[in-house]
Amino acid sequence: VPVLSELRRISAEGISTDTEEGVVEAARALQRRGARSVLVTLGGRGMVLVEEGGRAVWQEAFPPPGGVVVDATAAGDAARAAFAVAILEGLSSEECLRRAAAAGAIAVSGVGAVPSIPSRGEVKKLLQGPRPWAAMEIVKEWWAASTRQKGSSRRARKSKGFRFACRLNSMRSRG
Repeated sequence: VPVLSELRRISAEGISTDTEEGVVEAARALQRRGARSVLVTLGGRGMVLVEEGGRAVWQEAFPPPGGVVVDATAAGDAARAAFAVAILEGLSSEECLRRAAAAGAIAVSGVGAVPSIPSRGEVKKLLQGPRPWAAMEIVKEWWAASTRQKGSSRRARKSKGFRFACRLNSMRSRG
């Protein structure tokens, strides 16, 4: 589960991650080296899951409750935790990503690492409440070209067992 800056470093095949196509190709490079599915978190731009079969599933970021980013500390951790829990619950890739995006949005609306980690109830409440992002133009042109591949399905993933790996702490990359 790399963040974009980590993906740039670990893909090591000279692949530019400046475009969404490049992000997907770099994730596929990790798959060629043994990763089954790769989740790349993109901060305020959302995340992409490149599944074992090669399908890329994109999720835009949700705006934080209150509309203001207070502190991004632990937002990625909250998103990855929500994603992992949703996988264990057997949810579809799309629903796993929605829950991860909701957890990240809630986390950036609070201060500090531990206090900003949302509960399951907070995530569900955000997903069930009014959806301001549905009415807002939050999908930037950067996403437009290939956020959804032709023929992508919305059916639940059939699990063949799971493995979940997370990145090392990358605070050094924040400069």
